[in-house]
Order: sequence, then structure tokens, then C-alpha cells
Amino acid sequence: MAANIVFVDEGTIDEVVGGEDSDLDENTNNSESSEEEYDRREEDSEEETEEDNWVLGDRIPRRLDFTADRGLNVEFPNNPSFSDYFHILLPENLFDEIASQTNKYATPETIASLQRRGRLPQHSRFRNWPEDGVTAEQPSAKGKTYDLVMRLLQPYLNVGRCLYVDNYCTSPTLFAELYRQNTGACGTVCYRKDIPQQFKRAQVKEKDVEVGQNHPGTGRPITKPEINHDYNKFIGAVDRCDQMVAYSCFRRRTMKWWKKVFFHLFSLSSLNAYILYKQRTRSPVLQRTFRRELVKELVRNSGISHSLTPRGRPRRSAEGLTHLQVGGHFPEKILGTGKKSNITRACVVCFPAQKKILKRTGEKRKRPGKESSFQCSVCKVSLCIQNCFQLFHTVQDYVAAYIQRHDASNDNDDA
Repeated sequence: MAANIVFVDEGTIDEVVGGEDSDLDENTNNSESSEEEYDRREEDSEEETEEDNWVLGDRIPRRLDFTADRGLNVEFPNNPSFSDYFHILLPENLFDEIASQTNKYATPETIASLQRRGRLPQHSRFRNWPEDGVTAEQPSAKGKTYDLVMRLLQPYLNVGRCLYVDNYCTSPTLFAELYRQNTGACGTVCYRKDIPQQFKRAQVKEKDVEVGQNHPGTGRPITKPEINHDYNKFIGAVDRCDQMVAYSCFRRRTMKWWKKVFFHLFSLSSLNAYILYKQRTRSPVLQRTFRRELVKELVRNSGISHSLTPRGRPRRSAEGLTHLQVGGHFPEKILGTGKKSNITRACVVCFPAQKKILKRTGEKRKRPGKESSFQCSVCKVSLCIQNCFQLFHTVQDYVAAYIQRHDASNDNDDA
């Protein structure tokens, strides 16, 4: 194996360093005892290959030099608005590109009917009839995780970057290939088949353990290993990102998975846009203010009207009605639908009025007010025939008028 790779497991500071003898530092650990220990460990391994030449030690690989341009290489317009920061991360033509690519590799309409009848298996055209005439790419012998990471990192290799991953993506094969392409990697590990046998036999504790002693210590400060510090620093940014996204996440539940993906991408893009905004602004606003103003700008730029048609049964208010406008308003029976022949609804006069009266007196009821099976033939609102129908069509503030009548009736009863 041509590269020295460091693996650190959770809860331990032991480091496993792999590499050929020529790759190791000649000035460190050249004693005969270390060579004998290395030979003994090599003989204990089941298969003597380059991948199994691993030793325990405190050596670390050489630090890779970062050769790319530092910072975010993005051109900002003069006096950028909130939406300008957002469109850097989520361009306006992104969803058009997603739709075009989806339609490009979708099943042709000419055979869609045959697929629904079961004559053809439902496969994407991308897997069976690609344009270049080659079948879909099969996973390599190194595993799907290896292929996934290498495909995502193609634009970022050979410049000295460092990748921090969890144990799902960690493998010696992947780390060795990244190191060959001048890319560092760090992450926790789990016991896989390509992990060295010496590492599998190591006794690793899941958590830190407090140790007591009956004699004074040496007084020497103990420093956390740098690899542990870097891993906690950079992998902790993922948890920090999830925490900041959760502050203002989309709380409307949906059964459509693509809606969840869309709003998650929207939340991540708005969070990253806020981070860019903070880096370029001396006195940044709060994140919730940034998101609120961002949504306003996006709606304003989209040209969508704010006057949306309300859903559900239309309701009419008594505001503006006079005695001359109530002609033709008569009570009618609420017609049932289906098996429900007798339908009752809460009265729009006594229900809110009784709710306010009960709140004032401290009395609790499950359903204040009354329910009526009648409604106005013109207004289409449920009303009690006695008193409520008249109040609704003759008084502007019919709820206050109902409460006033209720209080006057109680005063007369007390007298």
C-alpha cells in the first residue's frame, strides 16, 4: 500500500497507520524491536497483501497542501438582495433542468399503456435504452459506497482537500484511493471485511470512562489528539446545520416524498444563503427575519397574486347590510348529502357569543352555543330561527348585540 492512512475508532485514541516500509518516516521508530513487532503482526494476518500491511503507532500521514483558491469563488452583484444570495445556491433554472432531465429519461408514452397492462416491465429508458448504446453502469467490485463517494468528489480531487465522513463511508480502499489523488479523509470505522485484523482484535470502549486513583498525578497536561479534535470540529458542523434548519423547518406534513425533498432543499439553500449574507454584512439581521424577507422577495418576483381564492364553503359577512338589503333572505333547511339527511351546523351568532360569555365567567363546555339545521337562503350561513336570524340581518356587530341581550336578560331575572 503506497499511502499512510489513519483510522480512529469512536471512544479511543489508538491510531492504525498503513503503508509500505519506504513510505514510513525513517527517522521515527527504526529500532529492531519495532521491525520484529511489524514482522510478527504481518505473519499473524490471514492474507499477506499490500492492504494488510498495517501497524499500530502514533505516526500520522504527511499534511496535504491545499492548492485550490481559498474561500467561496462566487461573483456577487452590487448591493445584493436576500433573493440574490438565495439564487446563488438555488438558481431559477434549476427546476427546469430537473424537469427536462426527468422527461429525457422517462418511459416513452408509446409503451406506457403496455406497461400498465403488464406486457412490459416498468423500467426507465435510461437503464435499458441509453442514447450512447451502452448499458447502465454496474457497481464496481469496490462497492457502491466507494463508487458513490468517488463520483461525488470528482470535481474536488487533487487539490488537497480533506473529507470527513461517518462509518458508513469509511473503508481502507476508499481512503487509500483518495490519498493517491491528493485528498485527505477522516472518519470513524466499523468492522468490515477489509479492515486489518489487528484493528478488529482491538478492545475498544464505546464511551469514555472516569478513572480514580489513590496517588497524585504527574501534573503533565494531556492533549486531545489532533485527529479527534478535527473530526469533532468538522463533522459537528453537520449536526449544527441540522439544528439551524430545524429552527424554521417546514411544519406542514405531507405524504408526497418529493414535497419533503423540495422543502428540505429550500431550507438548506435559505440557511446557506443566510450564512453568505452574514459573511458580507457588518450588521446582519436574525435568521427568521432573513427568511421572512426572502419569502416576500420570492413571491414578489414570481408575480403570483396575493388574492388567493379561499377553500371550503363560501361564507358571507353581515358587514354593510342595511334594512333595505335584507329583502329575499329567508330561512331554509340545510340539505343533506349521501346518507346524512339531517345536518346541523354551529350558529354563526350564538356560537361565538356564548364562547365569549363562557370565557368571561370561567365556565367550560365542549360546545358553546347551539347548532341549527337551518341556514339563510342567500347568505348560506347556519342560523337559529329564533333571535339569531334577526340579529344577523339587522345588526352590524351581531355578536356584541347577542351578548348585550344575554346580560340584560340575566339582570331582569336577578331583579
